[in-house]
Amino acid sequence: MIHRQFAFLASAAFVALATACSQSSDTVTKKTESTTQTSAGTVTTTNETKQVGATLEAKSETKVDSPAGAVRIEAETIVGTVTVFTAGKKIEVMTGEKKMHSLTSTTRTSSTPSTAP
Repeated sequence: MIHRQFAFLASAAFVALATACSQSSDTVTKKTESTTQTSAGTVTTTNETKQVGATLEAKSETKVDSPAGAVRIEAETIVGTVTVFTAGKKIEVMTGEKKMHSLTSTTRTSSTPSTAP
């Protein structure tokens, strides 16, 4: 009987530890779009955010169509864990879904999560 109680307590402790150490899978995705008509033209703004736990990917795009021409402005915000940092040259940030974002002094790329363990 003592062995059964010990086995139960050990397995319960293992489950509690695994649950406490796991990352939250709470994902919140929001997308908004607004269009405004002004005397100077049409302004369209699109915002998209994806939050996984404490990490965040946010993209914003504003497009202005006027008689003088079109202007497009894009902004991206990334909040995550820095995995590589080379001063003045490169930084890599990992978000909650294991997506890597690499930024250099001249370019920016992102990649999908790898399937390697």
